[in-house]
Amino acid sequence: MKKPNNRRHRGNSNSNPQAPAVVEKNENRVSGVIIEALPNTEFKVQIPDQEVPIHAYLAGKMKINRIRVLVGDKVEIELNPYEGKSRLVKRL
Repeated sequence: MKKPNNRRHRGNSNSNPQAPAVVEKNENRVSGVIIEALPNTEFKVQIPDQEVPIHAYLAGKMKINRIRVLVGDKVEIELNPYEGKSRLVKRL
C-alpha cells in the first residue's frame, strides 16, 4: 500500500509569475554621533541635519555580539518611519 504524500508545498519565486522575485526592504539608514547613554541600552543620537537628537535603542545583533557603544561613537541608525524609537544597527 502506498503512503499518501503529506508534504506541504513550499512556494518559491517561480511558483507565481506575477509575484516579484526579490522583495526590497525600505531601509532608511543615517549616520550620527551618540551624545547621551540612557538606561536599558538606549541612546540619544545627534544627526548632522537635525537640531533635535533622536532616541535609539540597540539592535539585537549588537546585543548578542556584545558590541559596546559609548558617548562620542559614530553610529549608523535605522530610522523608524512612524516617528518612534530608531534602531542602532552599526558602530562606525
